[in-house]
Amino acid sequence: MDEKKKMIETRYVADPKQPYGLHDCRIDNMEISNGNLTLGFRDEITRIPRPGVTGLDVHGKIVVEGIDQDFCEVILQGKGNSKGGFRGERLTIPEFAEKYKGYLFEVINEYYGWHRLQFTGWLWMPNTYPKEITLSLSYFKGDIVYITEE
Repeated sequence: MDEKKKMIETRYVADPKQPYGLHDCRIDNMEISNGNLTLGFRDEITRIPRPGVTGLDVHGKIVVEGIDQDFCEVILQGKGNSKGGFRGERLTIPEFAEKYKGYLFEVINEYYGWHRLQFTGWLWMPNTYPKEITLSLSYFKGDIVYITEE
């Protein structure tokens, strides 16, 4: 009864579905209003090229609709390049915006999942060493809306 089974190859091809990439973009404003989170950018965001669509840097903002603030947080991990135990802060978005006025959040990595969004990178503040930062939206009900000047 030892039948030799045919091996099947299944490939996963990374193909980002989001229309814009945020790598190296700098978030300078996070605002919650009417259950939506708006992210403002100091610089441009990059349209991801696809067949029939050219890449382009544009000014704009992102609105994440229908967030649940109980599942949204900003995590700061002390100064960069430190190893060892966790030394940082876990804040709500309003707490972060109040405490870190004048910040720039440089996005290095972006992760998109089913009603989940996470950005990681560097928090830049005047006259201080950068800290590692994560913005985590663990659940939202609406869409991610890109509002751009093109």
